[in-house]
Amino acid sequence: MTSADDSPKPPASGYVKLAAVALVFGAVGTFLGNWAWNAYAAQRVAHDKAEVERLAAEEAKSPKGRQRAAVARDLLDGSSAVFRDDKPTSHDPLIWCGYVNAKNRMGAMVGFKAYIVELQKDPARSDFDLVEIEDPSAKQWEKDSFAQRRLAICR
Repeated sequence: MTSADDSPKPPASGYVKLAAVALVFGAVGTFLGNWAWNAYAAQRVAHDKAEVERLAAEEAKSPKGRQRAAVARDLLDGSSAVFRDDKPTSHDPLIWCGYVNAKNRMGAMVGFKAYIVELQKDPARSDFDLVEIEDPSAKQWEKDSFAQRRLAICR
């Protein structure tokens, strides 16, 4: 008689081999899929960033972009500027009026202030654009003077 240890072993099941092969192919497929997706995502981010930079450069050449850049140069933190209702005047397309909100020295937004910008005709001379921003801490006569100029110019 033969003992239980001497009995013949059944051959390795084909299902086990098939499962192992499927596991390997699944792991490789997952790796390649993740790699391809990450490559696509990185390419898309680079494309989107380039598109944003291109649009910003185009806008900087436009009168609206020029007047926003002029106002931002006069602020403590020009990169935080938020503009509202900025438009050219009806009598001169180089004079713009609007409102701007930006951060102060403490990092808090100060609230929207009125402004007037007179752009130079030549965009290359944009350093000489005239900017006047409402100053809440100014003397009353200065506030009144700005309000009268704004009322006369920004119709």
